[in-house]
Amino acid sequence: SIINDLALVTLEGTSMMGVPGIAQRLFSALKEAKVSVTMISQASSEHSICVVVPSRQSQIARTFIERAFYREIEYGLIQPVEIEDHISVLAAVGDGMVHTKGVSAKLFSSLSSANVNVRAIAQGSSERNISVVVKQTDAIRALRAAHNFFYLTGHPLSIGIIGVGLVGSTLLKQIEAHRDYLNKRYNCRIIVKAITNSKAMVISQKGIDLSSWVKKIKEAEQNNTSISDKLGVTGLPTIPLDLDIFYRSVTEGSYPINVILDCTSNDQVASHYVNWLKRGVHVVTPNKKAFSGDLRYYKEIQLECDTLTSKCCYETTVGAGLPVIRTLQQLIESGDEILTIEGILSGTLSFIFNEFSKENNQKNFSDIVAEAKALGYTEPDPRDDLSGMDFARKVVILARESGLDLSLSDISIPNLVPKELSHLSVEDFMKSLAKSDINVSMKKLNDEAKSAGNVLRMVGVVDVKSKRASLQIKSYSRAHAFAGLQGSENVVLYTTARYNTAPLIVRGPGAGAEVTAGGVFADLVSILHLKSLSLSLIHI
Repeated sequence: SIINDLALVTLEGTSMMGVPGIAQRLFSALKEAKVSVTMISQASSEHSICVVVPSRQSQIARTFIERAFYREIEYGLIQPVEIEDHISVLAAVGDGMVHTKGVSAKLFSSLSSANVNVRAIAQGSSERNISVVVKQTDAIRALRAAHNFFYLTGHPLSIGIIGVGLVGSTLLKQIEAHRDYLNKRYNCRIIVKAITNSKAMVISQKGIDLSSWVKKIKEAEQNNTSISDKLGVTGLPTIPLDLDIFYRSVTEGSYPINVILDCTSNDQVASHYVNWLKRGVHVVTPNKKAFSGDLRYYKEIQLECDTLTSKCCYETTVGAGLPVIRTLQQLIESGDEILTIEGILSGTLSFIFNEFSKENNQKNFSDIVAEAKALGYTEPDPRDDLSGMDFARKVVILARESGLDLSLSDISIPNLVPKELSHLSVEDFMKSLAKSDINVSMKKLNDEAKSAGNVLRMVGVVDVKSKRASLQIKSYSRAHAFAGLQGSENVVLYTTARYNTAPLIVRGPGAGAEVTAGGVFADLVSILHLKSLSLSLIHI
């Protein structure tokens, strides 16, 4: 239960320690003032005594206490009485708490997970009551967090999704399909409270019906308004996206677990991560911008994650659904020394080089690019892939995760886009690419590789020892792990102190909406797993 409209009254001073009668004088003063005391808290150091009283009586309490300790305050032996208004007391009460281990741990874990600060604590020797003092603005969130962590209700997980293209829309389908399983496995109720793209938002505090979100967001786009059943606002401008309204929509209702899923590649959205993490909101994203852009910002994100109040999950920034970052982190955390990381981390370039290097291939490089575009493997503008920039961002992320302070400007990148074609429209670029010198230069490299019995590949390399990273077009023997890739597969080789004679290999699909959305979903579930684990540990 919660009691509101209270004040925390604190009397403290080093001269109080070991002096008999301090408490008696304090409570005599409160009795004389006819002030009702809701809660008492005193540390064993005897340095301070705190009492919680009704807010309307806090000033009269101060007057009578300072009168009772006038001399000590006058000589600086005791500090003037401090009053903190707008306080609430949360009380956990029950016979089942008696002699039950871990009750306090569970309560304080729940408050910590909800980002609630505890100002004072009291527990009676009967073990039937634990009372904590919190700010009144945190009271509802604290109460709901305590209820959820004591399993009085299923854990409500409030989420908002930014970006509902191929990955975002596929993710929503996966969430809808696995809701019942997550409820049973983690006692969790996923509530999708906000869905947005660059044009419109759909908001519902009760939870958006995932069977009709497409229809609702199309209506919002046509009306250029936000649809809301809680905020009571209409006609909101939705171009550009209002991330403040989106954030408030996700966190409205004081749920203890709030997650924002960013399925865009937008710099503006990524710039909000630190602010969201500071406020206790978890972030899950395949967006590379925050992790490969400004180095200081990347470190700010890591610093916020180290506080343990919120988590930022970005596994899918490098290998879609493949456990590329997780594997690297586990190697480092287990004490292994990373020597080099080599990988093919672009599904598009993987397909292009795999097809181009086939022994029976007679097609020009530009023909393979056109084929990749027709199959949907490239970005709408293939130059985004051929420039190597997206691949380079992944290499930067792996370098930083390995402990190197590298940025995109530190990476050498072979650009497969002829300079004279960089300014053309996509249609004109594709036509001109077939006539460009890139076909000649790539054929020469491919022929040299074939004559040596090798295959040509574009590979990202992180050399931790030399503190360098690069993208390279290299030839490899047909027995090498890079030679046997199929289609748009990705592969990463970790050479470490332990995996030295034979590197650790992670291989599999590295692109596609299903696997990328699945990776984002796995990151979301990892947050639930941590919450569930914290509760399981309490029961041990």
